[in-house]
Amino acid sequence: MDKHSPGTISVERTGTIARVVIDKSVTRNALDFDLIMQLTDVAKTLREQDDVRVVILHGVDGCFSAGADKNETRFFPEKIIPSHFRRSANMGFEMVSLWNALPQVTIAAIEGPAVGGGLSLAMACDMRIMGTSAFAFVPEVDLNVVYGWRSVPRLISLIGPSRTKRLILLTEKVSAARCYEWGLADEVVPDGQVMLLAQKWAETIAEKPPMPTRLVKSAVDAISTVFDRIGAHADTEQMLASLMAARLEERD
Repeated sequence: MDKHSPGTISVERTGTIARVVIDKSVTRNALDFDLIMQLTDVAKTLREQDDVRVVILHGVDGCFSAGADKNETRFFPEKIIPSHFRRSANMGFEMVSLWNALPQVTIAAIEGPAVGGGLSLAMACDMRIMGTSAFAFVPEVDLNVVYGWRSVPRLISLIGPSRTKRLILLTEKVSAARCYEWGLADEVVPDGQVMLLAQKWAETIAEKPPMPTRLVKSAVDAISTVFDRIGAHADTEQMLASLMAARLEERD
């Protein structure tokens, strides 16, 4: 086992399959500044490892991720300094972009909640397997911010514009079964069996010829995300604007 950072992220290698574990159960794997940096570093390391064919990403204790840590003042600052906020917000954008750009096939094994930024990270993977008790939840509007980190274009690509609006604006917890119905999940299995199926898929993919496997992923991503940059380029500015508006409302 290759421990990347004990207590937060671990990377386990079995042959050509890497398993990345988010291990911060005390905060339900919430994405704070340090955890985002570590996930970014892991992606940078993995992209250079040509002998890794498939990457499985999951969280400990039946929780994928509770989203951006509300106690992380660099994401939810009391005093907003635009240049500082942009740097912090762009960190999340870089993290999901690097995971999305990995040359390996990536599988998100989702148990429990995939919230906000956690859902963004799951959507950056090629495939998503959910346990029956898992759910997707985007609470950003209720927190007075827009859903950033390049997430809206990804959602539109996966579930369409109307369901994207429903998911974000109604702030509903969307069950695994409905995620599958909408196309946000590729498979739903009983709780406790998510990693078993993820490992089975990973082993099947790892046995395929490596060059066509990577080329298929690259081609599908290039075609399906051709318009993503149009919607993604301004989401940091939108997050900043919504936070500043919220602070003005609090003063009134």
